[in-house]
Amino acid sequence: PVAATGQTPAGGKAVAAADASLCAGVLELRRRVEAATWDVAAQEEELLVWEARLQRIQDVNRLKARLAAESTERSSSCRRRAAALDGITEGSEDSSQASPGSDKRRELAKAPTVDLAEE
Repeated sequence: PVAATGQTPAGGKAVAAADASLCAGVLELRRRVEAATWDVAAQEEELLVWEARLQRIQDVNRLKARLAAESTERSSSCRRRAAALDGITEGSEDSSQASPGSDKRRELAKAPTVDLAEE
């Protein structure tokens, strides 16, 4: 309160100083909150980038796994067909009945196979 003389009492100066100190503190805290908000926003954006990258890596890995499984299946299928051809060519020992390509098939059927799944 202001005295009738227009001057503030001695206690008023202390209150004004405390008020100014509080205002300065509030302004500093607001500045810190704003800086922290910007930091959090930047970190959230970085997280989104990493999540997108992780998703792409997982998609590629799923594709690679699918292709590897298909390759293994094709390899198994080729081995089964080769075994079937081997049985056919071994069963027809009479060379007069053999087709012109039977020697080549016999060679291919006896060739070692490579199991890609073991590598």
